[in-house]
Amino acid sequence: MNLRDKLKLIDSLPKVSGKKPVDFQKKADFSSHFDGEYLSTPFGECFVITRHFPRDYKHGSISLAEVGQIDPEMLALAGKDKRLKLVQPQNTLFFDTETTGLSSGAGTYIFLAGFGYFTEDSFVIKQYVMADYNEERAFLYTINELLKQFAGIVSYNGKSFDWNLLESRFIFSRLQLSRTTPLHLDLVHTARRIWRQRLPDCSLGSIERYVLDFFRNDDIPGYQIPSIYFQYLRDKEVEPLVPIIRHNEWDILSLAALLIHSAFIYADPQKYLSHHHDLESLAQSLENMKEWQRSVDIYEYLLAGISEKRRTNYLVGRLGSCYKRLQQWEKAVLRWEEMITNGYADVEPYIELAKYYEHQQRDFVRAIEMVNRAIHALELAQELGRHPELEQYKDELLHRRARNERKLNGRRQM
Repeated sequence: MNLRDKLKLIDSLPKVSGKKPVDFQKKADFSSHFDGEYLSTPFGECFVITRHFPRDYKHGSISLAEVGQIDPEMLALAGKDKRLKLVQPQNTLFFDTETTGLSSGAGTYIFLAGFGYFTEDSFVIKQYVMADYNEERAFLYTINELLKQFAGIVSYNGKSFDWNLLESRFIFSRLQLSRTTPLHLDLVHTARRIWRQRLPDCSLGSIERYVLDFFRNDDIPGYQIPSIYFQYLRDKEVEPLVPIIRHNEWDILSLAALLIHSAFIYADPQKYLSHHHDLESLAQSLENMKEWQRSVDIYEYLLAGISEKRRTNYLVGRLGSCYKRLQQWEKAVLRWEEMITNGYADVEPYIELAKYYEHQQRDFVRAIEMVNRAIHALELAQELGRHPELEQYKDELLHRRARNERKLNGRRQM
């Protein structure tokens, strides 16, 4: 039997398959499962689900009505971007996507894009559904029409994933995205700056449970979402997508609640944060942002409530550093001297005092005294086997002492 006859024989055999054949003609009926409508575009139709939540709706322990009390200055702090103070929450979109994978490559599609925004009397969630691959351009077109109406975006890990993927899909579809560089507050970074020390992780699920007091019942695990969508593409049965729509809706509500809560935290940390680890993380973040007075307020508050010597010395050291940045030298010196009085064996307070006496007081005798005490503290720490990295300070201290001695000798010869 030649090859042609073999192929004919194989062709004549009955086809056996466990998979249901794909029906490319069947159209999914979303309107029977969701409150929404089909929007017409130059590229076809896109189904959009719309839900309205009353302004006083509570998501976990957070009332959405409190959005009216947000100070935009606090959003600039929460996002480490001064431009964000120009964005009002009422002109901001809360944004989250569901995708066919976790990569941002050409093979990953967004099939559900959820957006939330505040109106005068409600919080509106619109969810755009890509019913099939050939409807992507219509899907993106309707999203673009919404984006045109808002100046800012709030997401959770959107800077690293969601927004980048959306930009990529527009490029692949040869469409022009209206907002190429929107003001973007990515709350995952805000969450990490506040809760990284205490929570097991800073996933949105952890933030919901431990911060917002919101618990999802019968939620679908995120890793299952792509496979459910692929199954939907095969059989065009909409019912399995219902939990995904609800999952995305909860994401959007959590974004709104977290934005409100974060703004209140930055406005009054001591009132809205009860765990000292959270307060300490926030104070460190504010130091990095050069918000030293805000850090001082938190450190002083923490210091008043603890007695553990090790923690006390750490906080006193941070206070000394902040006061130094604020050029409040008397307060800084008091804190460094307090560390020494408390028996702090490391070199930090001595070095800071040596710098202070040399550069601020021009008291070279006291500066040399502090350098000598720093060297002694360093040698003691080495004998005890503590902090071997302190060895790096030895040459610096010797150089500082020699410089102060030259300055002192020069003064005596005048």
